[in-house]
Amino acid sequence: MKTRYIGLFPPPYGGVTIKNKLIYDCLSETKKIVKFNRPRWMPRAVFQILNLMTGIIPNQALIIGVSAAGGKSKLVTKTLYFFARRNMNRSLYFMMGGQECYRIADNKEEIKWYSEYKKIYVETETMKTIMVEAGINNVEIFPNCRRKPKSEMSVQGERQKLRCVFFSNIQPEKGADIILEVAKGLHNIEFFFYGPIEREFDEVFKRTVSELENVHYMGIFKGSDEEKYRELRKYDVLLLPTRWKNEGVPGILVEAKIAGLAEIVSNQNCNSELVSDGCDGIVMNKTTAESLSTAILSLDENPMLLKSMQTSSCKSAEQYYIEKYVDDFNIQLRRVTKDWINSFDRERLKCVFFSLIQEKKGADIVLNAARNCPSVDFAFYGSIDVDYEKHFMVEIASLPNVQYHGLFKGSNEDVYAELAKYDVLLFPTKWKTEGVPGILVEGKIAGTCRSG
Repeated sequence: MKTRYIGLFPPPYGGVTIKNKLIYDCLSETKKIVKFNRPRWMPRAVFQILNLMTGIIPNQALIIGVSAAGGKSKLVTKTLYFFARRNMNRSLYFMMGGQECYRIADNKEEIKWYSEYKKIYVETETMKTIMVEAGINNVEIFPNCRRKPKSEMSVQGERQKLRCVFFSNIQPEKGADIILEVAKGLHNIEFFFYGPIEREFDEVFKRTVSELENVHYMGIFKGSDEEKYRELRKYDVLLLPTRWKNEGVPGILVEAKIAGLAEIVSNQNCNSELVSDGCDGIVMNKTTAESLSTAILSLDENPMLLKSMQTSSCKSAEQYYIEKYVDDFNIQLRRVTKDWINSFDRERLKCVFFSLIQEKKGADIVLNAARNCPSVDFAFYGSIDVDYEKHFMVEIASLPNVQYHGLFKGSNEDVYAELAKYDVLLFPTKWKTEGVPGILVEGKIAGTCRSG
């Protein structure tokens, strides 16, 4: 069975195309992925229609990375739902952007369509919660990742002057005007800007930079990810006081973590999920020059706090390396084999309950085990007994090591692939008329241990 990638690739270089290239390159290392390359002469609109049509060809698994802008991702999903639903059931959908989940959750038709994907990957816990609460349970988290650097990153030593860097589109919506205002009052701190300047802001920005000795414009950075990390390591603190309403999961926050910078950000959209306030950076309560100035001075006057945040930031980068997630993508896309199962290196024991969720089937016993074993992860699949639903949802809400994945939809091979993500199948049934549970057979095929 072919695996096909539907999405745009560089050039041009942007959030969507860069993410598609990263996923494609990593998955292509272990499995052939087919994609339709756009000829230079072909208009993008024509290419997008033809690319979508290739996804309707029967007997394919799809990887979909399409922007939500202009309704493009909605069109792809609707088309697959009506014309290639079997392909859809084998497919991985990568949500691009931070606002699409709200639109889907507010539309009953879209909830129905998106529920048919084998797996939907969103970038933050908030996005997942919005989707799950809307009734879409095929959702997992895949943050805005990067490849792990070839060279080891470590925190830089103390400098004579604090060096702050802004690395994004230079415009007021991104907070560039706030940084310039702060720089006027903090003469002993240096500020560096990288990125394209918005046309309407160009004159004001360049004039202000020329008037301030502690502010420098470094142009548009061109280089590989590794070169970008080396460039960022010249600085101590990344600044992103963005006010942009459509801000998603800024890639620069991930790149700054990899480079070992402390981060000062506005409390805009998903920023507070990437930056832990007081741990690896500062999340401002108000997006003002006064708040930013106070945050910068707190790090300038306390080198130990700065060093602690830089160390925590560098450590937190581990969860943003794509290598951590590729195993899951592959097991969703390929046939389960013994060698594949044995290739997993678990950091925590993973247990799964895969049946009707009710006390008769022992769901209460599993929840009790989860409460007593906080270092073990527990996953539930299946429909919930109506009389048990309220109690079950309250219980899992209080247990951070428990996840409910909804009613699993897929072929037998899909079930084996899903089960192979876990170590132990739990089935402490108390049902007196229990026969020969098929899930125990499926658990054996998937290679999990059994606990009854």
